[in-house]
Amino acid sequence: MKESAVHDMKNSIGMLLSTVEQLDQSEVSEDRDSKSKLALLHAEASRINNDLVHLLGIYRMDQDHLCLNYQECFVFDILQDQVVNNGIIFRSESLKVEIECDDKLSWFFDEQLIADVIGNVLINAAKYAKSSIIIKAEVIESFLKISVLDDGNGYPEKMLSNPDELKNGIDFATGSTKLGLFFASRIALEHQKDEQSGYIHLENYDGGGMFSLCLP
Repeated sequence: MKESAVHDMKNSIGMLLSTVEQLDQSEVSEDRDSKSKLALLHAEASRINNDLVHLLGIYRMDQDHLCLNYQECFVFDILQDQVVNNGIIFRSESLKVEIECDDKLSWFFDEQLIADVIGNVLINAAKYAKSSIIIKAEVIESFLKISVLDDGNGYPEKMLSNPDELKNGIDFATGSTKLGLFFASRIALEHQKDEQSGYIHLENYDGGGMFSLCLP
């Protein structure tokens, strides 16, 4: 993998996303159909961008080139930034997004990597949610737990009963590569403190799906 080629592609997609966001604020998007198409374009471009980030991150981890930049971060600010960044998608789907987090809560982790994980989870949640998404963050037993809950149909039973399912490659029935979940799992594991490692957890909650990222 040539990292320079990945960065070139990311720059091009970044320009595309910026253009879509500008169009969303212009007269072009005044009618509902145009807004829907712009939201779809933004969502798909974001997915491609996230996949490139994930592939590059996994490559660096496999080559032992990934260095985590630990710093104290205010969790609410990061969650809010990701909600704003994906606002086009939420507005198009008429989704209500709530954040339940103490605005003074802070934790030490790699801000950019964790923001990438949360952003990708939100995009996926928007795809399956019916009307709302809730983002929760709290400290439980020395771990920071960030959860994203949607009111969709929940995760498939095979993913809940077999956590290794996300490593099984492409699902040709759905087109899913599970790359986002695999990346999230690897990034969580890279976060370590006092012989404890981070992890992700999937479950169905009140009929919808809940993704949790837990960091020591």
